Parts: sequence; C-alpha cells; structure tokens
Amino acid sequence: MKHVKSSPDACDIETESFEKRRREKVRLASRLSRAKKRREFLTLKEANEKLRDEGERLKIKINQLKCQVENKLSSSELEMIAENAALKIQLQNHKAFFKEFMRLTTGTPSTRTAQHDLCRQGSVSAQDYLKGLIAQSQLYWDQLKPPQSKSLAASLSMLNIHYQLLDNGLFQADKNSKGLKRFNLRIDLSFPNLSAKKVADWYWNTFVNSAQDQCRLLGVEKFEFKSIDSPDPNTQLVYNHKEWENKKDQGTVFICNRKEETLLRSTLAPPLDEAAEDEGKASEVFGKVKAHVVAMTATHSTLETMRSYGPELRSDIPEDVNHITSVVIQGSVSYEEDGVCHFINVLSFPENYRIIDLAHSECIREDGTMTEEFGQILEKMTKEMAKDLMLPQAS
Repeated sequence: MKHVKSSPDACDIETESFEKRRREKVRLASRLSRAKKRREFLTLKEANEKLRDEGERLKIKINQLKCQVENKLSSSELEMIAENAALKIQLQNHKAFFKEFMRLTTGTPSTRTAQHDLCRQGSVSAQDYLKGLIAQSQLYWDQLKPPQSKSLAASLSMLNIHYQLLDNGLFQADKNSKGLKRFNLRIDLSFPNLSAKKVADWYWNTFVNSAQDQCRLLGVEKFEFKSIDSPDPNTQLVYNHKEWENKKDQGTVFICNRKEETLLRSTLAPPLDEAAEDEGKASEVFGKVKAHVVAMTATHSTLETMRSYGPELRSDIPEDVNHITSVVIQGSVSYEEDGVCHFINVLSFPENYRIIDLAHSECIREDGTMTEEFGQILEKMTKEMAKDLMLPQAS
C-alpha cells in the first residue's frame, strides 16, 4: 500500500506566517529602542564635552586675569578671586547639565545606567558647590560672637564659627523664592590624634545614611529620609522629609557624594579674624593636604531627578509638601596636619528651609551675637559628636 505525504493545511501556514511577522516587529522595535537610547547617550556625552570645553576656556580667562593683577594683590587674594570665578563657572555648568538632563528625560523612557551616570555628574556639581562655598567664606564672612550666657559660651569655645546673611540672589530657583534671605554658616573644629577618615565617615554615616542620628544630634523629631538610588558606594540620591505641626511639611532631595582628594591648604584656611585684619596680617598658608570631602546639594534639578525615577521608587514619597527648590548646600572637609585632624563644616540654605525650628533671626542677633537657642543646639551637637567619636569631654 502506498503512503501519501499530507500537505500542511492553510491554518498552519497562516499561523507560521503570523508568528514570523510578529518576531520581525519585535526585532524592529528592539533595534529602534537601542538606537534611540544610543542617540540619547551620544547627545548627553556631547553636551558634557561642551561643558568641559567651556570650563577650560573660562579657566584660561581666569589665569589671564590673575597675570594682570599678580603684582598688585597678595597670593591669598589672588586665590580668592580665582575661586569665586570658578564658583560661577561651576554654577553655570550645574544649571546647563540639569537643563540637558530634563530635556532628555522628560516624556522619554530612561535606563537605570543613564540615571546613574546623571547622578554621578550631579555629584560633581555638589563637590564644586561645597568647595566654592568654603573659598567664599575666607573673605566675606563675619565671625559669630558667642552667646551672652558665660557657661554656654565656655562650652562652645572650641568652635570657630563664621557666618553670612545675604539675599538669596544667585541661588534663587523661581519667583516663589524671590526676596528670601540666605544663611551661610562655617564651623571649624580641631581634633588632636584623630583620623580624618574617621571623622569623614562619621559625617557621611550621620547625615547621609541615618535620620535617627540626625534627630539625636540636632534634637529634632519627625524627620525621615529615603534613599532613592545609590549609583556607587560614594554617591547617593536621598529624599529628606520633615514634618511640622504648625506649617506645611518640607521635602528636600539631596545628591550626596564623598571623595578623597588633594587640595591646596590655602583654600581651606579659616576666615581672617578681626584682630589679625586690624593689624594687616594675612593668613598665608602653603602646601597641599590630602582631604576627605563630603558634599550634599539640593536644587530644583535634584527634585526633578528624583521624579524621573518613576513611581516604583518613590511610591511612599508625598507630593503635597513644601518642596525646597532654592539651593541647599551642606558638607564637610576633613584633613590631617601635624598630628591634628581639622574639620570644616559648612551650610548654606534659604530661610524657608529648616530642620531645626529656628528662623535666621532666631539664630543670630542684629549685633552678630549667637542666640541662646542656637547656642544650645550647637552645644548638643558637639557633645553628641564627641560621644560618637569617643573624644574626651569637658566636665
């Protein structure tokens, strides 16, 4: 008996043809998606290269200006001019970078790798903000006088504190922040026989990784934070949330970064005190030091960065809060010299940003004297810091 090979029916042929077309569509969509992501990456890369080129061009201009005035100014004054000009460059780069970021991410899908790269770029701006703020403090900030209470003044005698009150100005984010005042604060401390890395790690673990430690250190309540992302062990995107009973809750997004680098000693020197200034003595210091830098910056752009991550990473973050959009800068520099660890802590924030419930006028009187309330907070902070670092405390 002869067997006849049956031919596939029309239904099988149609199914196979449909599957072939579907696979072809999937491959095409995949190619288009990869091409789109590559275009986004190349666009961002080109934008970053332009920023670097512009930065180099402005640095050359700064060097030319230095040459023009080098015979008229001291070395410390020259360095301050350069640092202030560099700060303006850094602010321009920061704004341009996040403008490009928002152009790329608004309305388009983003990969986690691209977001990590953007966070790292933002961390560079955070470092620039911090170092620019320290440099600015050396010429323009006043020494904060101790509180009237003698016992409180004695307990704070180890702190060298300088401050500046000014209009929000350059850091104004939008029309809602117009007219706000800004409070800049610098605290210098010295610790004999203590590792600079230990102090820097303490600062990072306290202010970047632990809301509980911040509450203990500053004596505040109802303060929480959520880590949005961590591109690497030294970079964090963090959301801080402060609840208030008598006003709208506050939300702030920080990009945090820590690094070890070599810095000019002259750029870290404390502001010139009044006595030395009256005598015409410049605070000339030379050489380089290995420093541990922790930088935290919050801007309107960091808020938009957080929003770009999508609802799955920020599902428990409330939107009905007072989002701080003016620049907030916080951080520290720790370095060792002659067996002593020097610790610089700086802050810069507008008057609508608060962790402690004190307005600027409730921290500093018109005559430049520290208020008792602010002094008590600083006293508690230094005592808690001494406990954490196992330092001997005055009885």
